[in-house]
Amino acid sequence: QKPQAGVGGQRYLEWAKRVQGGLERLLFDHRFGGCWTGVIQAADSPKLPLRIKEETEANGPNPNAVTCENLHRLYDITGEKEHRRKAMLTLGYFCPALRANGINMARMCRSILRRYSPLDQR
Repeated sequence: QKPQAGVGGQRYLEWAKRVQGGLERLLFDHRFGGCWTGVIQAADSPKLPLRIKEETEANGPNPNAVTCENLHRLYDITGEKEHRRKAMLTLGYFCPALRANGINMARMCRSILRRYSPLDQR
């Protein structure tokens, strides 16, 4: 059975889709997946900013893991395949980091589990 939009129904679902759409317009890497989460200065070129994608959860929830979870939830509720495609693109980007340092990426691992069996988070 397909999950429903929950309490608040369609209004909250539309809000969630707008928030996700804004995040994607501003931060999502449509080529490789994942969201840009910060900017650092290159040591050898201080005038050249480098965009980064945070991997670990050392300082709190990883924004990319949260994005994956949200995309999976939107797919589960709406059935819109573009949400699942973006979640899988992001997970694919972070696979090398997960293999090397999965212990510090618990939320991302949980997002992978959603790919194979949707979790009821209610």
